[in-house]
Amino acid sequence: LSVSALLSEGNCFPEWDGLICWPRGSVGKTLAVPCPPYVYDFNHKGVAFRHCSLNGTWDFVHSLNRTWANYSECLHSLQPEISSRKFFDRLCVMYTVGYSISFTSLAVAIFIIGYFRRLHCTRNYIHMHLFVSFMLRAVSIFIKDKVVHAHLGIKELDSLLANDLRSIAIAPSVDKSRYVGCKIAVVTFIYFLATNYYWILVEGLYLHSLIFVAFFSDSKYLWGFTLIGWGFPAVFVVAWAVARAIVADARCWELSAGEIKWIYQAPILAAIGLNFILFLNTVRVLATKIWETHAVGCDTRKQYRKLAKSTLVLVLVFGVHYIVFVCLPHTFTGLAWEIRMHCELFFNSFQGFFVSIIYCYCNGEVSLE
Repeated sequence: LSVSALLSEGNCFPEWDGLICWPRGSVGKTLAVPCPPYVYDFNHKGVAFRHCSLNGTWDFVHSLNRTWANYSECLHSLQPEISSRKFFDRLCVMYTVGYSISFTSLAVAIFIIGYFRRLHCTRNYIHMHLFVSFMLRAVSIFIKDKVVHAHLGIKELDSLLANDLRSIAIAPSVDKSRYVGCKIAVVTFIYFLATNYYWILVEGLYLHSLIFVAFFSDSKYLWGFTLIGWGFPAVFVVAWAVARAIVADARCWELSAGEIKWIYQAPILAAIGLNFILFLNTVRVLATKIWETHAVGCDTRKQYRKLAKSTLVLVLVFGVHYIVFVCLPHTFTGLAWEIRMHCELFFNSFQGFFVSIIYCYCNGEVSLE
């Protein structure tokens, strides 16, 4: 049919809005389309709505220069607390403070280790790589939050909701070029997140090798550790970005997209699991050596305190808290879910600070210098 014929029939044109490919709409009627199944966080049993106006065009908000749609049912499956801005504001303040403190303490630690020549060795080089990965993770989170929130128009949406438009959720712009910057920010965040997990794994591998390999040439394997920490995450993050661009190129890529997320989540979970195994084996060896050196008449409680202290240090170094939060169910609601979020983000954001204390500020060699 010609354009004039379509307009005479009062039909709204089919249109892709970045999340849904809307079919042709009838004049004066509301069109219902199932929520996109590739957006993992959506309620896939719900529907999204658009209204075809009397003049044969989709409802349009001129103040924002965007077409509007109702995605409220799609968002219904998210945690009930998703609507509580105060709760998420508190979380944002907490992890912003945590990552800021971690960034500052790590920067000072890098300067100290780099300044004193006698601290230059393979072990401290690995520590410095780990410090940098924590710092880049913090910076990428700050950039991602700022860029993604700016593109999604959070402030604009809040002002509209205040004007009784509570049943409407904004539809993404058709122009994908405006999302290039925030997509890069999201990909960069995922890459530095992955490198941070893998440098924690490298620390675990290094410590494990020192304990179990009698003649371990650490300088010989430094390049291999560097490749694991910075190179391997780049492979699966690039693969995820390509798959996302082809299969689910919607908005800023900040929403999960079905099974695609496992391209980068599976290697990260594998690193967390392997590190936990290394942690258990290292604690086992430490406990064995402590009991082997246990002399007759020695205070047993002192041995327990020594083991507990060593284990606590290893928990922070190996990032054991990650395996705890991975194993916790994601079906928490209400207070249990809030406690889980506070604990997880607290340990994630302050871990860099704790690691800098262990590897630098409380290190005997550093104190001697």
